[in-house]
This record gives sequence, structure tokens and C-alpha cells, in this order.
Amino acid sequence: MQKKNYFEKYRSIILVVLLIFGVSCVSAQNEQNDIYQAYIKNDMAKWKKTIDAMNAEQVKSNERTLELLNYEYGYISWCMNNKRKNEAKPYLERAEQRIKLLMNKKHRISLLHAYQSAMYGFRIANNKLKAPLLGSKSLEEVEKSLEIDPNNAFGYTQLGNMKFFKPAMFGGSKKEAVNHYIKAAKLMQKEYKNNWNYLNLILLIAKCHEATDNIKLADAYYKKLLELEPNFSWLKDELYPEFKRKHKIK
Repeated sequence: MQKKNYFEKYRSIILVVLLIFGVSCVSAQNEQNDIYQAYIKNDMAKWKKTIDAMNAEQVKSNERTLELLNYEYGYISWCMNNKRKNEAKPYLERAEQRIKLLMNKKHRISLLHAYQSAMYGFRIANNKLKAPLLGSKSLEEVEKSLEIDPNNAFGYTQLGNMKFFKPAMFGGSKKEAVNHYIKAAKLMQKEYKNNWNYLNLILLIAKCHEATDNIKLADAYYKKLLELEPNFSWLKDELYPEFKRKHKIK
């Protein structure tokens, strides 16, 4: 009788927790799909709408916060690559606060160091004069990330980004970048479905090969992307046709 009363007392709480957990899982799947669709269609208005809605949530689990951090990272990167630094600024500040929050909770520390490395990279993109100081900090963060977890794909992605975007006179190298990207892609390939990060890695590998005049390899990776995601309209309608025109590929 006592056990029954205990269950009756807490049954409503248990049901509410299970309901919240179920809703959170469905919501996470919906947003993952929204971001993925935004990526393959280059629909950044949808991407922005999704992360703004997630940010407005009053209560978020640690994993939910980390998921949002990844989407914000993607949006900031797009802004930086499209000369929208002012638009990126509030999202960069928001992302950095999210990293601090999760660091305090000691949640997925290895990943957080990799994200912090990326944030320093964005700060450098905003102000090249800060490159000497922030560049070393960015490298320190990614080294911490990989020391904690040598199989952290996102850490290798950041190493690749450092080499890809850094000028050659300061140690940049597309050839070195592609090796880091390939390692990251191998670590991530089991989780490629509906994963914008994986598609973006393959795209970066293709761009590295193109930049180093390995046109056949670049073409092979562009084709691999279209095999992975036939509805990748951004690649199919814009990037790949331009690549073929530029290099006279039929």
C-alpha cells in the first residue's frame, strides 16, 4: 500500500517529465531538419528564424543549448563569409555566453574548447589587428579540445579552418587544411544523415582540392555531395555549375 501511495503521489510529476522529454526530442528533430533544409537550399532566413526561436525558449537542457550553439556557429560563419559582420555581432556575443554557461556546467568540455577556438577565429575576421593575440588563443583552445578527446571531429574541423582561411605568409595551407577536414569527415561519417556539418566538411574538402588545382579530386567530391544529397539545390544550381564552367568540365 505504501509503494502504491508513493507512486500515486509522484505519478503526475513523472508524466510531466516524460511529456517534456518527448516534446523536446521531437522539437530537436524538427529543428535539425529545418537547419539541414536551410543549408541545402541556402535559405538563411529560415536558419535565422530557427535559431531565434530556440534562443527565445526560457528553459533549455545542456544538449539543447549545445545544439543551438552549433546552429549559431553556422549562421555566424555564413555572415562572416558574406560580409555581414554587423549582423553576426549579436549572435557571436550570444554564442560566447552560451560557451561560458556550458563550461561552468562542465558539459562536453572538449567540444566547447573547439567552439571557443572558432569564436576567436570570428573575432579575428572582425578585426585583423587582433590576429597575433587571438590566433594563438584559438590554437590553444583547439589543442585543448583534441587533448581531451582525440576523436573530436569538430576539433579537426577547426584545425582545418585555421589552415584554410589563414594567409599562406602566416602559416595557412590548403593542403594541410584538407587533411584535417578529411580526418574530421571520417570521424563524423556515421552521423551524416540530416547533418549540415558533414555536408559542409565535404564541400570544404572539394574547395581545398580546387584551390590546390586538384580539379579531378574536387569534381569527385562535388559529385559525392550530390550523391549524398540529391536535393542539395545550392550546390546543384549554383556552386557546381559555376565550378564546371570555370574549369571547362562537361
